[in-house]
Amino acid sequence: SPMTYADVSRGIQRIFKERQEPMPVSELETVFAEKFGEQIGIIAGVSTREYLQRKQNVFSFESAADVAFLQQSILTGPPIADPNAPKDENFVIDEFERLIEDLGPICYVSALCGKFIQRNGLSVTSITSVRPLDLLKRNPNRFVIVGGGNVTLAKFKDLPEVTIAMLSTTGKSQRAARAALDAQTPVPEMVTEQDVINEFKRLILQDGAESVYISSLCGRFLQRFKKPVTHIINSRPADFLRKYPEIFNLVGGGNVTLTRQAIEKAIADAARGGFALGDYELGGECQADDFEEEVVEDVQGDVASVAECTEADDIFDDEPFSEEECEKLLRFIAPLGHAEGLKARAMDLCSLLRDRSFLTIEDAVLGGAAGKTLTVKGGVEDTEIILLVDRLPGSDHEKWLPHILETLMAVLEMGLGSRGRNYRTCGGPKAELLLEGEKGVPDSPTLLVAITIAQAMGPREVLFQQLRECKDQVLLQFLAPALARDAVELVARQPPNVIAAMKLLRWWLAQQSWKPKCQPPCYLLELLVMNAALTQLPPAQQTPMQTRHIDASRPVSELLDAALDACERLRQLNLQWEFTGMALFGPSEVDPELLEQAPVILDPANPCINVANPSNFDCSELVARAGKRGRVRVFRTGLAQWVAQMQ
Repeated sequence: SPMTYADVSRGIQRIFKERQEPMPVSELETVFAEKFGEQIGIIAGVSTREYLQRKQNVFSFESAADVAFLQQSILTGPPIADPNAPKDENFVIDEFERLIEDLGPICYVSALCGKFIQRNGLSVTSITSVRPLDLLKRNPNRFVIVGGGNVTLAKFKDLPEVTIAMLSTTGKSQRAARAALDAQTPVPEMVTEQDVINEFKRLILQDGAESVYISSLCGRFLQRFKKPVTHIINSRPADFLRKYPEIFNLVGGGNVTLTRQAIEKAIADAARGGFALGDYELGGECQADDFEEEVVEDVQGDVASVAECTEADDIFDDEPFSEEECEKLLRFIAPLGHAEGLKARAMDLCSLLRDRSFLTIEDAVLGGAAGKTLTVKGGVEDTEIILLVDRLPGSDHEKWLPHILETLMAVLEMGLGSRGRNYRTCGGPKAELLLEGEKGVPDSPTLLVAITIAQAMGPREVLFQQLRECKDQVLLQFLAPALARDAVELVARQPPNVIAAMKLLRWWLAQQSWKPKCQPPCYLLELLVMNAALTQLPPAQQTPMQTRHIDASRPVSELLDAALDACERLRQLNLQWEFTGMALFGPSEVDPELLEQAPVILDPANPCINVANPSNFDCSELVARAGKRGRVRVFRTGLAQWVAQMQ
């Protein structure tokens, strides 16, 4: 039969696998025509060079040298199937078996499907017309469903890695019993680092997955021990795990797994008399029926849209995160009423501050994720309250400000009682506390609250002048928050599509570990989404002051993709918001020294602030992680995990 568009990729891959070396494009075209009797350009509908550029997740193309080759991840994989072979159920089964042998012994079903698309240019369901999981179940002589969305080959079922996964994965009824026992299990009065190690090991074994998000471990630790991990280990969780390389293995993307040494020790413990996981005994034989239903399914029961786009290591990234995927993930991370409920709790705290404070508070501005209604599950639930106070001294802040903050924290501690904890000053005009979740409200999260004291703002033009002339960094910290309301309202009034893209990008940020100075400011990401939403006004609506506006109809997936593109090329950006109607100042009011920096992302509410100031923020990690290759993995993996938790 004639070759199709999908056959082109397989054919080129097969040629490179046989040659094992880069080839000039002209030679590749000749070899392809000789081998398959077809022309690449005729089948693909574009030139060979353009086709290779479109398939950067599969092929490496050096345009200057006009030379192409396979990406390393494809080159090291199993041999590519014959492009002329019939594309039927047997083809899929054989390909799955080759991939598990290469990637295994245990693989996510989603990883297999993603790798299948990457290698063959077709989805599993387009060939078999059944869900991948059902296809695997129909072939028990070749595959074993391990659980947690994982599969292995029947010939691998006695390997240690498979044994531990089978022991630690259970059906829904056992998971419910385990959760109930977790809730009843007492925790030590004094929690130590060893308790953190033991709990993390227990949770990883309990999940039985290839890897577990570090953020998920921290959240579940907080649920059981009622205190954040960071209050015990005094470091970032990822850095803590690195201290124990004999137990934990960081595998990238914010994930961790147990080392083979730790797994084998767990198996040995199990062999000595019942396998204890979270005080739940799993002695005796494991029945396959216990595991089969623990699979990653869509809430409507169709796994293909998630599973066939996710990989554990080498994600299929040829397609951006789709509109449908955005909608699904938003349903999980930003359910109706979640952000509004957190904002209401923060507003109650604002009211308490006004009622109980000894300060002359002119205004209390609610900012942060809660104030902008941008909070998401699985992210940082934070809020900022800026107290604009009248008649404060204009100098010697280091002498009187710490005393005021400490007194304010004491007042709040008395007013909040058991609802608040971990009160502390943070240096400068800021203090922090943790606001406990509401009792009796399911999944009510702890809220990190930052409180900043600032001088009440006079005329905006006067404050702009003060900011431009200020050379004292301590005083600058004290003056700048006076403009917080303008920045908060700018974000909060954006249309729903822009707000949705902001939530997704903030969630993406929170799922990853960042080096010091490399964590992007959330406000920076919000501004990049707004910039992505800008479009030209119709000529009849343009004015000398505004020629562009926010497009409220642009799909969320397009905004997300454009914002990530902006992150990738951040070093080249210079955003000053001219002719957008968003900046509260004119070009002449911008601090000229800021424009000499690179990159420049001006705060539309403050002409003296570069939100991407390179002296405060190193953008190298953001640029790397926002690259076309790999940036969608966090979203698709997260979506699959959220769906799995609903089962």
